[in-house]
Amino acid sequence: MKRIFIFAFIGNLVFSVGSFLVLPEQVAIHFGTGGHADGWSSREFHLLLNLGMDSFLFMLFFFIPKGIRRFPKSLMNLPDKSYWLQPENLQRLYQLMDDWLHELGVAMMIFLLVIGGLTLKANLAQPVRLNEPTFFVVLAIFMAYVLYWSWSLYVKLKPSKRSL
Repeated sequence: MKRIFIFAFIGNLVFSVGSFLVLPEQVAIHFGTGGHADGWSSREFHLLLNLGMDSFLFMLFFFIPKGIRRFPKSLMNLPDKSYWLQPENLQRLYQLMDDWLHELGVAMMIFLLVIGGLTLKANLAQPVRLNEPTFFVVLAIFMAYVLYWSWSLYVKLKPSKRSL
């Protein structure tokens, strides 16, 4: 999953640079009711904003799994904490968290890529307008996935699922 996460991040970077080459000088970066543009920037700022946001999220999801290993165990909040924090179970917990956080990172990168595509399409249209129904469908799918991801992680960590 880590490799897919890295490729998804690189895909976002390539898409952002490619978008920069075709966007107009003034770019809509925020859309209000009805998909109408209500916030503008230069395409250079738009590129820096996308690269910065993608890089920040990548580092967050890439390095949090490493940080969990250094996190004080007394502050961890887990289902069946006494089981998972036993020395013989810690490696399995860390690997599970690595995999799950990288998976969520992939979903985040795909979500940002799709939103980037919608924003690019909106900025190339005349008049500039975001396809609001598509945006809300994409947002609903992403939010449903995040809920599923959260529930699945909880189920994996429950005592009855120890054999997984």
